[in-house]
Amino acid sequence: MDRLNQLYNDKATLELFKEFFVGVLEEETIKRVFAKDNIDGIAEARKLLDKVFARLDEIYKVEKKRVQPNSK
Repeated sequence: MDRLNQLYNDKATLELFKEFFVGVLEEETIKRVFAKDNIDGIAEARKLLDKVFARLDEIYKVEKKRVQPNSK
């Protein structure tokens, strides 16, 4: 999992990775639309892809700790 953490922290590469995945989905969508094929699965694939990147956020996002002032 260390490599995933490295990818997550390399924001420029992570963004390129996301753009690549979304671009492939868009290309496939266009091909299927012009071929009059079923594209129902494309929307589900996009939702799943969004969940993958959300999960990366959940796992690797550094939480900032809030310091509570002393209550006296």
